[in-house]
Amino acid sequence: MGNDYPYQLAEKTESPAEVKVAQGETSAAVAGAVAAADQAAAMAAASSTEVNLEVATVEQIKQIIEESQSVTDDNKNIVIVPALEVKAEEYRVDGDNTTMTLDIKASYTSYETDKSITAAAEVKTNAGDAEKVKEIGSGKLNTEGTAVDVKVAVANDFAGAMGASTTTSVTIFVRHSHNGKNFEYTASLAYDGVSSKYFVSFTNPNGFSPFTLSKTSSAVASIGGFGLSRPEYQRFLTGLSLFTVINGMTERTGTGGHPSVKTDIRMDHELANLLKQWISD
Repeated sequence: MGNDYPYQLAEKTESPAEVKVAQGETSAAVAGAVAAADQAAAMAAASSTEVNLEVATVEQIKQIIEESQSVTDDNKNIVIVPALEVKAEEYRVDGDNTTMTLDIKASYTSYETDKSITAAAEVKTNAGDAEKVKEIGSGKLNTEGTAVDVKVAVANDFAGAMGASTTTSVTIFVRHSHNGKNFEYTASLAYDGVSSKYFVSFTNPNGFSPFTLSKTSSAVASIGGFGLSRPEYQRFLTGLSLFTVINGMTERTGTGGHPSVKTDIRMDHELANLLKQWISD
């Protein structure tokens, strides 16, 4: 994400601007492919989506800005406003075929502001005053490798079709396609008596893109807490065979000074992590 930050490394001053992280904002939309009768429920679900962005990568951005900022006026703030874009791509209530797909994107915008401005609403209110608010950077939030919690409110009929009731919570499944790879997470669907709403809650460590909620699992295996589709499972089996062979080898120098057989073999980072988790369980 280095290219996302328009800051130059410079000698840190004694009085840099203070970096503030504002509460994030969510914008929601519904795809035209969603049936007219389901548009309102789909929009309500998209609008309700909550992600703990402030706890996750926004802190990483804050640290980078604090270490390399060029805004050195201690009468100014740098305010980071994270943003979530959620679009309901699919919504259907149909017994075991009940499903919803949410395409989630996370981003941020940073502003140089007057010392009195710290919140996103204040940034908006003063956006026309260049003396008080000036945009200085923006980019995507990369949460890959950081576990973030996702929470979505769903309609009563959607929850009922999934098997939940006001007294019974159920486990459903979240299929996640990201950068050509397919993941599946388990999610809790439960009724909250305080708000009188049903919520789906799950943890996502693999960045943002489309997520599909489903009553049934499409995974053929579960390793290290993640469901694997058939292609990922085949990769795992191949990797496990390689791992067994590699561990049985002894380190040795190849002929003519070439690397040893053992150090010549490489597995991709994700597969190596799955192997590590599986072996440690």
